[in-house]
Amino acid sequence: VNEALCNSFMEALSCSGLTNPLDTAFPPSLFRPLNRVYVDCFRRLKVTREAFLRGALRELLDGLKAGRFRERFSRFLIAADRSVEEVIMNDGKLAGSCKQTVQDSSKTLSGLPLLQHCQLLYAQFVACAVASLPFAFENEPLLIMSDCSR
Repeated sequence: VNEALCNSFMEALSCSGLTNPLDTAFPPSLFRPLNRVYVDCFRRLKVTREAFLRGALRELLDGLKAGRFRERFSRFLIAADRSVEEVIMNDGKLAGSCKQTVQDSSKTLSGLPLLQHCQLLYAQFVACAVASLPFAFENEPLLIMSDCSR
């Protein structure tokens, strides 16, 4: 689950035309392949369904740990002491389409270091992925609520 979410996030950042400020949800169409895999492979059995959901929630929390995030997304984090705008303008290591994202979100979160900006964006991505899953059983969202409250 964690590798799939990481790869999807990096692909979403490199997609042209993706402009997603931190205060806006990612488009649901971005998660259609994940939803299909969930329905076809994980939803049938309670054990696999719960393992998938718990794995996604664990990834959400692990993504907020600075060391783990740096390890996984080091190519996007050229220098943690520079601002997001400087990295994009000077190095272009983040997708060119993310330039608008940074400009939009910097109005709200001005001065946020690159590491924290990317961590929040990844946490938002994972949360949107989990929220977009096509739940069929009442225990699916209840499991998420229960695990989040711990």
